[in-house]
Amino acid sequence: MKHGDAYLYYVQVYGYYLRVLDFNIANSKDASSYFQAYKCEAMTLETICTNSILLNSSSQNQAYFYRGLARVILGNCNGAVSDFRTAMNSNDKSLCYYNIGIAYANNKRYLDAIDYMKQVNSNTTSKKIKEQSLSKIKEYQDKINER
Repeated sequence: MKHGDAYLYYVQVYGYYLRVLDFNIANSKDASSYFQAYKCEAMTLETICTNSILLNSSSQNQAYFYRGLARVILGNCNGAVSDFRTAMNSNDKSLCYYNIGIAYANNKRYLDAIDYMKQVNSNTTSKKIKEQSLSKIKEYQDKINER
């Protein structure tokens, strides 16, 4: 029943995410204050996701994606990147690339962030997602130029 229990944890993960952390922040806003305010909730999400992954570590487990989101909020860049890379096997690659870019940018690794935002454009047909990633590329290039 190991994989069944992992799925139950995933259902809990998804429900918790939708109820507590599914906020839509304008692309132009700095999300750091939101991340600080929701740190405890992100820690809870990370724990629930880890419980699911411990029971089913296959890359098909959607909990990797949500743990990656929690880790972005918690400032764990390497952990988030690892989770999103694993999640690419069962999620929209462009969303995983986008979130990897966000994780790198939050860690002030703007060149890496730009590389992943470029990957977003190569892996999506969504005009909205392309516009968001191009906006992020400009934002990160501006931050590099300010240095």
